Amino acid sequence: MFLFELHLPLHEAVPVFALMMLIMLLAPMIFRRLGLPGMVGLILTGALVGPNGLHLLEREGSIALFGEVGLMYIMFLAGLEIDIFEFKRNRNKSLFFGSITFLIPQLAGFYAGKYLLGYSTASSLLLGSILGGHTLLAYPIVSRFGINKSRIVTIIIGGTVIAELLSLLMLAAVEGQGSDTSYWFWLRLGGLFAACTALILWGMPRLSRYFFNHGSQDGVAQYIFILTMAFSGGVLAELAGMEPIIGVFLAGLALNPQIPHRSVLMTRIEFVGNALFIPFFLVSVGMLVKFSGLFGNWHNVLVLLLILTIAIASKWLAAWLTQKLLRFSPNERQLMFGLSTARAAAALAVALVGFENQLLNESVLNATIIMIMVTGFVSSLFTEKAAKKLVEELGALPADMKRHNNHSHVRLLVPVANPQTADKLIQLALYLQPGQSSAPVYCLSILQSQRQEVSTAAIADRQEDILGKLSEYLSLQEGSIKVVTRIHEDIAGGIIRASQELMVSDVIIGWHGKRTARERIFGTIEDELIAHLEQTLWVCKLQRALNTFEQLILIIPPNAEWEEGFLHWLSLLHNLAKQLDLSIRMHCTHSTRFAVDKFRQGNKQAATVPLHVEVEPHENLQDIAYFASTAGENNLFVFVCARRNSISDYPQLKDIDRLVLEHYKQQDCLLVYPKQTPTPGSLVEMRTTVEEEVTNLRSVDEAQVRSN
Repeated sequence: MFLFELHLPLHEAVPVFALMMLIMLLAPMIFRRLGLPGMVGLILTGALVGPNGLHLLEREGSIALFGEVGLMYIMFLAGLEIDIFEFKRNRNKSLFFGSITFLIPQLAGFYAGKYLLGYSTASSLLLGSILGGHTLLAYPIVSRFGINKSRIVTIIIGGTVIAELLSLLMLAAVEGQGSDTSYWFWLRLGGLFAACTALILWGMPRLSRYFFNHGSQDGVAQYIFILTMAFSGGVLAELAGMEPIIGVFLAGLALNPQIPHRSVLMTRIEFVGNALFIPFFLVSVGMLVKFSGLFGNWHNVLVLLLILTIAIASKWLAAWLTQKLLRFSPNERQLMFGLSTARAAAALAVALVGFENQLLNESVLNATIIMIMVTGFVSSLFTEKAAKKLVEELGALPADMKRHNNHSHVRLLVPVANPQTADKLIQLALYLQPGQSSAPVYCLSILQSQRQEVSTAAIADRQEDILGKLSEYLSLQEGSIKVVTRIHEDIAGGIIRASQELMVSDVIIGWHGKRTARERIFGTIEDELIAHLEQTLWVCKLQRALNTFEQLILIIPPNAEWEEGFLHWLSLLHNLAKQLDLSIRMHCTHSTRFAVDKFRQGNKQAATVPLHVEVEPHENLQDIAYFASTAGENNLFVFVCARRNSISDYPQLKDIDRLVLEHYKQQDCLLVYPKQTPTPGSLVEMRTTVEEEVTNLRSVDEAQVRSN
């Protein structure tokens, strides 16, 4: 005999949650085996178990709450994952696509309601508003395929915000129609919305920067802080008279620079959303389907067919026109159509408001719910097919970039010694690494042999403790980090040996920023690595959280462009700037500027990073020390250093580490020692040739300036 009985529909918390978890587990698996997107399975299963199907569950309580949170999560993720540089570069294209993908359905819906269904002007405008907007229901698909930062997806996301905003503004206009204070209504609405937008985009980045630098470093606390910011944006939007999804998206846009895509925090945000909140939303959308009222008479069937036809055909026409006018590829057009077809909460909100105000009848409300389910299916199907084709298309475009990546052979090694700084070094490595690289970041643990005073067993215990403290961080990266261990008599020798065995291209080490008396006499680990390590060496003095920087100040010595590893470290620094949404201010010579310009012309990804170049040679320490007093506190300084007897080695710059210790105590700095492979030949002859080339380049540049 059971201690309790189950009554349908389920209301008890444990059975409801257990059934929802089962649906979220099995539905995507089954539908993927049938060749259909998993989210379609969640929507259809929601219709099956909902109040209009088997009635196993009611759309109330936690299901409705989690469903609403899921929609907010989709818009928040879209704001977080948008490529800011691409968004700024393509804002006009986003404006065009958003306007046309709203206007065509809006006009078609208005004329269908006015002249085919006989609705009033207000009712017809609301019908057009239902069809004009769209929701990024299939956004998790493009995120899963790794094209969420591509140009076309960025344009679609920007267009989505514009279309949703216009749709909701149309709803506000119809609601305010007939009021004696309509002008005051619009003035108040515009002012509140402008204030809300300014508060989110200006205030949240500063508040988050302060929290990441002075608040808790606990991952859970950071996640809760981010969610607080996200939903606070929704509350501010509601206070301004707008739908909360607009405020949540703006919050994601504001926090975008503080949450790099390859960070642990971003991994947590995506995991919780894709595992819990977004599936809840999809199931809750399916529960809205009400089949009984659709086929009662021919008028209901006509309304359904009209809404479905306009909903799909108008979005396809908008995507087709955008593709032809802006010269996109057919696969990009298909992705535009797929992502812009789905409707969800905004369309439902407009339909419910119209129904409650007796502007729309029940047939339109039911047809809207069916439209949400059908367009969700169409959107998922077309988006998945287009994403697969676009992955191949985008992978084939930057051929010269692929050749450069293969040549540069990016494999990063991070020796682990201090758990207080290791997480920043590993995160820095992930930001430096190209996004398309499949090689993991190697996290190296050195066990010194028994020649040292401390026993190997004691050192091993300490290393296990260090790795244990990093275990949560490492586990969240899902294969992006690989832990390796080496035994050696000294740490520097172990790092050099591991770099050779693993064939890494770069070694990233921490720098405590001070020298003991013993180190002044016998040298440091950094000194040994600079002298004997051939790979690119990154010496890091990091105090602030990496996601709080605003600008990267790059200081390059003369002749650096002639070094073997010039293109390699330059490419990695552009990856870092793109990940952290940083602009670059570069101080260099004329010839170095020419080399950087040539690199950016052949690298489409690097060209999106804002760059300001100040052409001024820095051939002594006094020149470089000047920047410490003129730059702000949210800057990351990068000094490109020269190895001994290299082409860019100047005697005046040999004490750059002492300079940084003396003048950059409060600033965060990276010292980059480019790759140096020993080559035969006369260094004097090479330097003479280089100086002649530099002189010629300067003459050409001065001639161009005079002619202009």
